[in-house]
Amino acid sequence: MRWGHRFGCALLVTVCAMSGVSAAIPFDESGADRVRLRDGTTLQGIVLRQDRTEIWMAVERTWLEAAQPRLAQKWQKEAHHAEKERRRRVIERIDAWLKQAGDGEQLRGFLESERERLQGAPEEAFRFYLRCVPRQKVRTLKLQPPKRRQVYVAAWVAGIDDVCTKTVGKLRKELDAKQIAIDSVQPGEFIGLLPPKEDSPQEWRIRQALVEFQYGTKLVFQGTPAFWIAVDERGQIANAENLGLDRLIGDILGNGAGRRRSPLEGAIAQARKKGVRGFLVKELRTNASGMPQAVDVRFYVVLDEGRGVTVLRAERPVKPAGEEAVRQLEQDPQIAELLKLVRSLGLPLDGGQLQMALGAGAGVQQAMRDADAELMTSLQTYARSLDTPLWWSEP
Repeated sequence: MRWGHRFGCALLVTVCAMSGVSAAIPFDESGADRVRLRDGTTLQGIVLRQDRTEIWMAVERTWLEAAQPRLAQKWQKEAHHAEKERRRRVIERIDAWLKQAGDGEQLRGFLESERERLQGAPEEAFRFYLRCVPRQKVRTLKLQPPKRRQVYVAAWVAGIDDVCTKTVGKLRKELDAKQIAIDSVQPGEFIGLLPPKEDSPQEWRIRQALVEFQYGTKLVFQGTPAFWIAVDERGQIANAENLGLDRLIGDILGNGAGRRRSPLEGAIAQARKKGVRGFLVKELRTNASGMPQAVDVRFYVVLDEGRGVTVLRAERPVKPAGEEAVRQLEQDPQIAELLKLVRSLGLPLDGGQLQMALGAGAGVQQAMRDADAELMTSLQTYARSLDTPLWWSEP
């Protein structure tokens, strides 16, 4: 190659680097969603939420700074200004919240510590830019399959740099070297890396409900899709004034209301009476034969107009329990006392049926523990800081 050609090639590479042009990884080797705008700009990252009017996207900061430095500089200035305004607004909201918080020491302590933190210098080193892209500006949107996207999410959570410049295959090797199980990384761990955004009024109410459940009064129900009973933190019936008895009495007496009140309606009524914004529901679902199929744990928020919406949810199928789990359940004091009573009354107690019943019970217990743990992890993600963005569709 002649020196002139070499110089020309070198100059072309330099110009491309200065212009922010970078070779993109083929989409089917990447784990990043891609949005191409009508002005020709391409964004890479994770699409967090979308509807007919807008797309919310987390864009890796180091990738954007290398690929499109001018756009990154513009976004950084906008983010700095928006963060100053957001902090001012959150402090105002905290002050109003403290006036309503009563004497709950844990809740007041959390809010006061958050107020003090927000008065300090804002953090600048977030790993992502958080952007709302209007649909009318979008030419194409390409979403990654969940398995490939999960590799990128796990890599970011693991602290790997420049994720968007690496293939899924390369990142799998890096994660294996760190002994990180990709599927074990939870969405909440990734959400914790995102920069804050200002809440809409409904999002702020959802945030209040999540925080108050963590640090204040807890309202919990257990039951089936047709029947909920208020319980305490140990799963025991909280008091005689619960949804189940209310509904049973109404059904038996025929109160003339013309329509049975649903469990959700009754739960909302109790929440409003107790002055709480949210409550937890743990349901057992059965098949037509009455055998347990799945457990469903949900956190509801009561909006200003009295409507209840699900904002967190975890489901688990009920699987047959092993022999050890059955033995543990059989030794449970309450179960042992019940079996003793059945035998003392001379009632037939078939060994096979007993083992089937205990196995189903142990399976329900394990499914409930797993679903409950997943939901509590998600709830705590949003209760650790008032900065963590909320990423479900707004009700």
